[in-house]
Amino acid sequence: MNTLVYKNIFLLIYLAVIGFLFVDVGGNESLSTYSLWSRPEFWPRVILVGMGVTVVLRLYWPKKGSSSQKTVRETLSLLFSRRILLGILVVTLYCFSTQYLGFAFSTMVFLGIFMWYLGQKSVKYLILMPTVSVLFILFVFWRVLYVSLPKGSGIFLDFSNLILTIVRLGAAG
Repeated sequence: MNTLVYKNIFLLIYLAVIGFLFVDVGGNESLSTYSLWSRPEFWPRVILVGMGVTVVLRLYWPKKGSSSQKTVRETLSLLFSRRILLGILVVTLYCFSTQYLGFAFSTMVFLGIFMWYLGQKSVKYLILMPTVSVLFILFVFWRVLYVSLPKGSGIFLDFSNLILTIVRLGAAG
């Protein structure tokens, strides 16, 4: 694949993030007490619009020595390929499952599935790496940063409490 195609995919993802941030900025503010220029979301939105315009110009500006239409077509076909869409689906399911299944369980399953999806075939690594990664992440969040992560409900809450006990034992001393 062309290097330009990968740059365009990055720019399209960047544009989507800019669009999300534009909508999200200042969503909870009461606008009645502010003038147009002094509203808290005004200047961040101006910057986001400027960034969005720059990304669109970068995507469609004619480049020396390359066919712009062909590059955009390749980018869109790669972006909407079956493999990419399946990866996006797995990440989306992971994001929604963390509230119900808990961070520890859903992250272990997600990392295992995604490592297998990316080509890891060793069962030892598919079990060991997600487990060690989750234990490390939980240690950092629970014991260093003191930030609680979703624990899930039902049997997944019991699993999260077991993992929390392991992380606490590792930090004792």
